[in-house]
Amino acid sequence: MKYKNAGEILPEELVRQLQNYVQGEYVYIPKTTENRQKWGANTNHKREMILRNERIFEKYLEGEGIDEIAEMFHLSQRSIRRIIGEQKKSDEKNNELIKSLIESNWNKSGQVQHIYTTAWQMETEETEVKGYVLKEYTQLVELTRNLELLKQLEENNVPVAKVIRSVDEKEYIESNDKLYVLCSKLKGSNIVDTAACGDEWFYNMGKTIANLHTAFRKCQRHIECWHNSLLGEMKSWIREKLEHDNWNIISKNEYEDALTELELGYDKLPVQLIHRDVHLGNFLFDHNQFSGYLDFDLSQINIRIFDICYFLLGLLLEDTYKIDEDKWFRIAGCVVSGYNDVEKLHVIEREKICCVMKCIEILFAAWFIGEGDYEQAEAAARVFKFVREHEQEVKWKII
Repeated sequence: MKYKNAGEILPEELVRQLQNYVQGEYVYIPKTTENRQKWGANTNHKREMILRNERIFEKYLEGEGIDEIAEMFHLSQRSIRRIIGEQKKSDEKNNELIKSLIESNWNKSGQVQHIYTTAWQMETEETEVKGYVLKEYTQLVELTRNLELLKQLEENNVPVAKVIRSVDEKEYIESNDKLYVLCSKLKGSNIVDTAACGDEWFYNMGKTIANLHTAFRKCQRHIECWHNSLLGEMKSWIREKLEHDNWNIISKNEYEDALTELELGYDKLPVQLIHRDVHLGNFLFDHNQFSGYLDFDLSQINIRIFDICYFLLGLLLEDTYKIDEDKWFRIAGCVVSGYNDVEKLHVIEREKICCVMKCIEILFAAWFIGEGDYEQAEAAARVFKFVREHEQEVKWKII
């Protein structure tokens, strides 16, 4: 089911009449009886329900409460419990297989808990470690790149997980066409009440991102990195996905304006190895103090302000700990200031932050369109429009 702007497809008089009943919300208009399909005929609907249920279970794995998840997805707590229960049934058998895999290949024993789609945690009775995390991969190239990056970061005293060798002294093992790496569990949690965090905390987060970039530059001299370009993506697959969707979620004019703005001076933006997935789920905190970095699966050579922009956008999308708009504008200034005190930002980088944020949300809209997840694509479009409408407020804080 796709979103359409009523102002673009309905007569002005009819829109005014509808506004007497509802404004600024989605309205479902059912098909006439003769045009209705049988239940299940719409495969997009089935796909969206599967994706929604997977996201619900991921939120549960991340530690969110039933009431918070129900509010996020606009469902009853009873429905959320039912969905989680169904997901758990298929998960329990898999956890036993993972437990056996760890015991036989690493000689570690304990309770196994699924913590992410491709990650499991094992709690042990060992006193010298906090536990272990098993990560699943499907691509050997991605795995070996990550292993090398972890080793380089560890050598540069960056707080990252330590790879545990198997009983056969291997850095990873293969099982049922999947690749697995076991790492020590870092101290801390990635659940933070950002709504309660002050300016200093966000200033320090800017420094934390900059410190990682400093270490990344040292690492990229010694490892083979994946090169990517936000501009290149905008001109290729992103455009193709939006065109295929007939520009329903992001209009052609919105896309063209963002692309033109990004192209102007793009070649002057500093490029280096970045994390590429900088959100709070990939940082650990112990008593609200930073304690470690996680998940380098998407690390690549790209424009460095991508990470700052991605982090700020993630705060807007935080489901549990809502941040009001005025605070978010102030946070943007704090994060950029903290980053700049470690890694000096060029003038053009500050000028392009809003542009890059808009392009990142266009990227997400296109990606979710490709996945058939129109609900998330529309959410990305809403954030895109929010940034576009409030560029001046953001620029006042960061320039």
